[in-house]
Order: sequence, then structure tokens, then C-alpha cells
Amino acid sequence: ESVLSGDGDQPGTPVGHLHMHRGVGSALVTKKQLVDTLIRVNHDPNHPRGPTEEELDAHRASLRAAVASGEAEAVASVKKARESISALESAERAATDAL
Repeated sequence: ESVLSGDGDQPGTPVGHLHMHRGVGSALVTKKQLVDTLIRVNHDPNHPRGPTEEELDAHRASLRAAVASGEAEAVASVKKARESISALESAERAATDAL
């Protein structure tokens, strides 16, 4: 886990060491750097963002449609398999009767 300590209220005063969970290294972070980074991330149109509610709704609708389509295909496949089994059973009965 990452750990931040210190208050960084004075300009240039470290907020604390950000210890990497793998112990690879650490970085000094000031409060101003944190604020600047947050502003840049939140207002940068090129920065990756989470999906909007509309995008989530569209994705859910797409998944529901895919499930419905898959269910329809499964039902058709089962129906075709039953017809094949029935045809084989009929052929078997006819062969048995012919003997």
C-alpha cells in the first residue's frame, strides 16, 4: 500500500514520502504538486476517464441484446438437435422393423 504522511502547508514543504508498495522507490510530493496534478487530470480532455452513465447504459443494453441473441441461438440449436435425434430414432425403428 502507498502511504502519505506530513501536511505540506508551507510552499515547497514535502507532504511526505510516497512509498511504493513494491519498495522500488519513493517520491517527495508537495501539496501544490498534488493539486496541480488533480487539476490537470480532471481537465485534460486527452486523459483517460471513466465511462459516462450514458455509455454504461449503452453497454448494458448491448450486453442484454447479446444475451437475448445467444438465448435464441441456443433454443434453435436445441430444437435442431431434438429433430436430429428424433430422425435417428425413426430411422432406427424403421431398420429394426425391416429385419
